[in-house]
Amino acid sequence: MNIHEGVRLRVEGIDAVMNMKDVFIFHENTSFENSDIVTPGGTVLYITAAGTDLKEAAIKAISAAEKIHFEGKQYVKIPELHG
Repeated sequence: MNIHEGVRLRVEGIDAVMNMKDVFIFHENTSFENSDIVTPGGTVLYITAAGTDLKEAAIKAISAAEKIHFEGKQYVKIPELHG
């Protein structure tokens, strides 16, 4: 998705991810609008996680990404690491 001037897409689900253990969200292209987190699109978030091994960490990160929603959302899922 391209960044569009003036477009503000509401990002939902971050609260659910904030309650996940060993999962971390890094914001790149977000801002607050009232109490909502919004984005004009483009690269919006980076999600990473810790686990006992790479596969466990990847499963946690993908699970977190699946909880976050906004129009046009895309994310990379590595099949070899995803449960």
